[in-house]
Amino acid sequence: MKTTNKTKAGLLAALLAIFSLNTINAEVIFTEDFEDGAWTGFSSYPSANTAVLNSGDTIYGAPATGAPGTYIVAPGGSKLGKMWPLYWSPGNVTTSTFVLYNDYYATPETGWVPYLQGKQVKLSMDVYISSYDPMQASTDVNIFAKFFNQDYSYYYDWASVITSVKDTLLDTWVTREITVTVPNDVSIIQFGLEMTQQNYSSGAVNVDNMAIQIVPEPSAGALIVAGTGCLVALRRFRK
Repeated sequence: MKTTNKTKAGLLAALLAIFSLNTINAEVIFTEDFEDGAWTGFSSYPSANTAVLNSGDTIYGAPATGAPGTYIVAPGGSKLGKMWPLYWSPGNVTTSTFVLYNDYYATPETGWVPYLQGKQVKLSMDVYISSYDPMQASTDVNIFAKFFNQDYSYYYDWASVITSVKDTLLDTWVTREITVTVPNDVSIIQFGLEMTQQNYSSGAVNVDNMAIQIVPEPSAGALIVAGTGCLVALRRFRK
């Protein structure tokens, strides 16, 4: 049994076909790169400190020397977003900013909530935390997807995902993402960024290139192509 170049090529083609099942035809439903100078399309609860910075701005707490690491550089474009805690608030406090979908009574053809029900959705963003302006030990920052019923009296904790990005390497941009399955009977959907703090807190998180996209399901045609490629490669391999 000898592996030829044609066999290797067949195996590679089959693997690429299978890999492409999860990457083709992704439907992007929201993006934010802050190039318009605002957190466009975001809601906050109960409030949130946010701003838009220019690439090249001196980082809060860093010396204005122009040395590498003392200023922020956007991973793409000329602007980026920034979020920071309330500095002082008694007890445990969570502040959040998020993209909100709550058009429950719309039809699947006209509303986002019925359209997203039952689908897999991915939230991604680039995150940067500076060593000049790090998070306090008692503060955490998370990206999240949360689901509620119509009056917020029920929280779908079993379907919601909250993931910390505080462990991101300091002084470097890192892409973070979460993927969730939207419940079929959900009424309110939130995708965003939140901070939890205890009493005094400082530090900031910088974000850019935020995106919400529907994870595509493999089409029947793509499955047939991938299966055929595997069978052809396997037959050549056996010869």
